[in-house]
Amino acid sequence: MEAIATELNAWQRVLEEQILEQGGTRQLEDLERQWQDAEQIIADIEQKFRPVGKNAQVQGEAKRVLRQVCETIEHNFNLAVKQESLQIVKTLQKQVQTR
Repeated sequence: MEAIATELNAWQRVLEEQILEQGGTRQLEDLERQWQDAEQIIADIEQKFRPVGKNAQVQGEAKRVLRQVCETIEHNFNLAVKQESLQIVKTLQKQVQTR
């Protein structure tokens, strides 16, 4: 049981460190801000009205924003997995301690 407790303690430290390194959850406001920024950039590109290259710029900006949103979603997913893993480890630690 001591070996299990030691291993669980190690996992707890690793998960807590990873959670701290990753930072907090990205909020809906972050996504909305990214989207508004992209809309403004696209509007600025359209205001220039250079028919040649305008579509490429708009497509480039759309891809950039989409990439950012995907990264934000992935960040939140990874953080949630680590937080749930930490809860499992803590529950297992309690079980080991009571035996």
